This record gives sequence, C-alpha cells and structure tokens, in this order.
Amino acid sequence: RWRLAREVTLRANYSEVFRAPSLLELYQSRASVIAVGFDPCGNGPAAGQQVNCAANGVPGGEYEQQDELIGTFEGGNEDLAPETGRSIVVGVTWLPAWAAGISASVDLFDIELSDFIGRAKLGDVLVQCAERGAPEVCDTISRFADGSVSRVSLEVRNFGRVEPRGADLAIDLRSATHLGDLSAGLLATYLAQWDEEPFPRGGTLHRAG
Repeated sequence: RWRLAREVTLRANYSEVFRAPSLLELYQSRASVIAVGFDPCGNGPAAGQQVNCAANGVPGGEYEQQDELIGTFEGGNEDLAPETGRSIVVGVTWLPAWAAGISASVDLFDIELSDFIGRAKLGDVLVQCAERGAPEVCDTISRFADGSVSRVSLEVRNFGRVEPRGADLAIDLRSATHLGDLSAGLLATYLAQWDEEPFPRGGTLHRAG
C-alpha cells in the first residue's frame, strides 16, 4: 500500500490460494437426475470423433440419437483434493479534495486456480469425449449396446484450471446529516476473461461474455 499523494493511494496484493473441499462437496447424497444432452457420437460425428466414439463403446463409431433426455448421476466425492492457485490484485483509490466524503477505486484482478472443485456440465463431457477421447472424461459415460448413452457420472470432481481476469470499480459516498450518517455506494465488475479447462490437458472454454 503506497499513498502516492494526499488524494491517491496505490495498492497491490499477491496471494497463494488454498481451499479444502467442503463437507457438502465431499459427502452430498448421490442421486439420479434426468438432463438434456447432445451427444456428438449420435449426430453425424466427424472422422476423428468416430474413432473416439468407437473407443467409448459406440459400434462403428456412430449412431442416431433418438432422445436428448439422458440420465446422470450426481453427488459428492470423498476423493476430492484441495484447490490451489494464486491471486494478483492491483488497485488505486482516489479521494478528491474538492468533494469530501467521496471516494472512487479501481482494482484489476488476475486469479488462477488449479484442481478447482466443481460439477461437469453434461454437454461438456459428451463433447470432450468425442473430441479428445481422454479416459478421465470418457470413463464417466456408460452406453447401451447400440451406442446410445445410458448414464453419465457428474459427481463433484477436481477439474483442470480456471483463470478469471477483470476489474472492480467502486464509488462510495459518506455524508453527515441532521438525521444521521448517510452512506451510498456503487460497485461494478467487468469480467474480461474467464478461461476454463474443465478437464486436465483438455480444451479451454472461454466463458466470458
């Protein structure tokens, strides 16, 4: 923290991030849920996708998906590892001398988490399996003999990486009146980037916007 001038203060913060899984994430009851899913293996897969689909139990690497309702299995996971990462925040606060009680601030943040804890989206699992054929993804998909999806396991798990970047902007007003102290504030966040790698060494999804 550096007070550059009477009206201006600069701030910078670097943090190492560690978060152990919560009791809910570890021990939430497991249940079967019906969800809507689009399976690339059942909708005219490309040649490369057909190879991965065949390895996942689809005869000939393709089938015709008749029903987009797919059974999923959701709940906690006792084998979760903690999240780790780092956080960098740089900001400035302005206290204008000509307007007592008013302050404005801008903070830029850059956060990176590894092994972040979450629940996979059904569509992401089906697409990643068809595109990459990675065992850590495809092993969560069970299929019937004709290749159609029987069930997908979507328990809470450790994912690859998530990296949000953006800016927080704030304006605060404080004033003493005959009725008491008055305070008001405006806080806005601009999310410039939210890159998510749902599965280790998998494709990166750009969530911002």
